[in-house]
Amino acid sequence: MEKPPACDQKKRVRDLNGSMAEEKETVQQALKRGKRMLTYPVLVIYWFMIISWGLAFSYQLFFWWIELIVIPFMLFFVPWVYRSYFLTKWKIKSYERTEDLRELKASAILVGLVSKEEGFLEKFLRTAAQEQKLNELEKNPPVAIFKDQSDVPEETILRKPKRKYVMRALFYAVGCIAALFLYWLTKHNFHLALCVLGCYYIWKNIRNYRKNEPEIVLNERGIEIASEGLISWEFVQHERVVREDDDGVSYYLEFEHPGGREKQCIDTLPIDALELHCLLKVYRGRYESSR
Repeated sequence: MEKPPACDQKKRVRDLNGSMAEEKETVQQALKRGKRMLTYPVLVIYWFMIISWGLAFSYQLFFWWIELIVIPFMLFFVPWVYRSYFLTKWKIKSYERTEDLRELKASAILVGLVSKEEGFLEKFLRTAAQEQKLNELEKNPPVAIFKDQSDVPEETILRKPKRKYVMRALFYAVGCIAALFLYWLTKHNFHLALCVLGCYYIWKNIRNYRKNEPEIVLNERGIEIASEGLISWEFVQHERVVREDDDGVSYYLEFEHPGGREKQCIDTLPIDALELHCLLKVYRGRYESSR
């Protein structure tokens, strides 16, 4: 009898005690499972609650105060409870399966799957057995071994998209035309000065379009940024991609070196936070391996 294909089998490994343990999974697989388990169901709950609220309001199924107070409260409370309850389950399963626990935590924060600090409701809904299990997994994480990725090039160069400069130049060109038209109507020198200022910014964006110097360059030698030049991995410390949610979601590349601390926004660069996080790990690993 032929064995089923490897992709159809639920692979398991036997531990020292003879019990069957789940197969290890990569960080990317754990994140995808987290989205299926946490993010997508919450979206379904949101839409279900919104549609229910709309129907109840349209057909006046409840008193007005229930429709305007209770239902909006449930719209917030039900997804919060669901996510807080199943987040612990996802953590335990992922911590058991993933080989690099530190990498998993950092990546999960970047994609917004978990927060830096555990929520109150998550802790409240967690059982004593779950709390003990999480503590055991976090105290004795598996030792991560660097694995190079062949699809990562020898060097990654990040520049701002040229279309940004084109759009800016077009915006200032329209402003110059409007200023010239107002000057023709009023003969005020103020409008002529605005036109001259607009022409300066048009020239500046055309120059940046043609020049378009790299903002960040990553390779096995180190990190190169426009303000500091190349900084060897030997002198780079605590490199990471951070997420800040103060005024909307923004992502930054942060690292320390003998000259100080660098923090550069990557929102305008053609790369997402998780991809940059993985590149930092790969290029750092290549440097360490070649020493």
